[in-house]
Amino acid sequence: MNLEKIFNLFSSKNVCDVYIKFLSENDNSKNQIYLGSEEFVHVLPATKTTLKVQFSKKKKAREFIFTNHLDFSWLTQTDVCPAPNAKLIFYPQYPEVRFSGFLSACTNGPSDLLGKRTPLPRVLFFGSDRNGKSYGFVKELTQKLKKEIHQECSSWKEARKNEELKFFLKQLYKEDPVESIIKAIRRIHQKGWIKSCRMKDGVMIPYNARNGGGYTIEAHLGISPNGRSEPDYMGWEVKQHSQKTSVITLMTPDPDKGFAAEKGTKEFVKKYGYKDRSGKENRINFGGIYRNGISPHHLTGLTLRIDGYENGEITDSKGSISLIDKKGTMVAIWSFEKIMVHWTRKHFKAVFIPSEQKIENKEVFYKYSNKISLGQNSKFVKFLEMVEKGLIYLDPALKVELNEKGKEEIKTRYQFRIKKKDASTLYQLFQEVVL
Repeated sequence: MNLEKIFNLFSSKNVCDVYIKFLSENDNSKNQIYLGSEEFVHVLPATKTTLKVQFSKKKKAREFIFTNHLDFSWLTQTDVCPAPNAKLIFYPQYPEVRFSGFLSACTNGPSDLLGKRTPLPRVLFFGSDRNGKSYGFVKELTQKLKKEIHQECSSWKEARKNEELKFFLKQLYKEDPVESIIKAIRRIHQKGWIKSCRMKDGVMIPYNARNGGGYTIEAHLGISPNGRSEPDYMGWEVKQHSQKTSVITLMTPDPDKGFAAEKGTKEFVKKYGYKDRSGKENRINFGGIYRNGISPHHLTGLTLRIDGYENGEITDSKGSISLIDKKGTMVAIWSFEKIMVHWTRKHFKAVFIPSEQKIENKEVFYKYSNKISLGQNSKFVKFLEMVEKGLIYLDPALKVELNEKGKEEIKTRYQFRIKKKDASTLYQLFQEVVL
């Protein structure tokens, strides 16, 4: 089976990128497959992330391990073989990422090539589609195939290439992802003022609420609103923000533990919220700015706190960001397990796009700037560092309200935000681009 046919297997599953790893003798199901350092923890999308602690007898210290569980299957020339226990394991203490569990409970998996230590040269191909499904293919590395890979890789527009690991990335895009996102945003910028809209079932529909800047540009990129922890466009998270404001909303995850998660928004707002400050009847709000360690909010009595992170390292497997009341009870909790997978997948690459808004005849329009920013290679511990310093803060917008028909309306939006001037510190590579 030649290289073209292997790539066609992945293309048939709508995989955009194919990673290629020349396997060492020690790469097998028992010893796991080494995939490099933390930057590779994002290469396959996780269905969930778990965090556990183990004790190292040699170092006499605690060590923390992140496990990204995958929706993974092996490809053959004629079949698809699910591997339900496949996962990427990140060991921050080294740091390194390993591929594990890929033969466990897998029927007709490639156990002949990966089941034990072998001197037989092999090559591993793997990648994922935009719906979070991942696929792999492994083959004996013949001299003919090795030559074919090296000949073709010289012309690839690679996002990363690691000679020491013999690790390559074959992009099945027709053009480089950086060039693609710039071209796509330039096209939207050149349209000038665009009527506010959103995508629904593949069709653009009008949207006249005043928070439609993000929906509108996503619609013109062909993106439908969704709650998946996947990037928006060709591996890029698209973050639109008002040109007039100095802040960017990074993400809006709901808490996964505490009173807010257990009882829901309605009960949380009724217990910790306050009457609408503009005088609207039958409305209770929960808002304000919450930074790590700052004194309790004067209206809610709650304080933001980060636990389990110190001096650039995770120190507790049960680490979290939380809102605490005056008694020290954690009433809204975002566990590291929950937010890590969201951050590492959606924010590894992000594009920031300023916009303007105008209203004519009660219709809302947006115009997108020709000056955008591209951030690449963001690490989860960097996100935690910015939370600890108070540079990333929580700015929730929750409400419980009775409308004119007497029906109760509930809004839930927990916003983690950052000032535009600080966004560059989240990424190893940050560049300003004029379209």
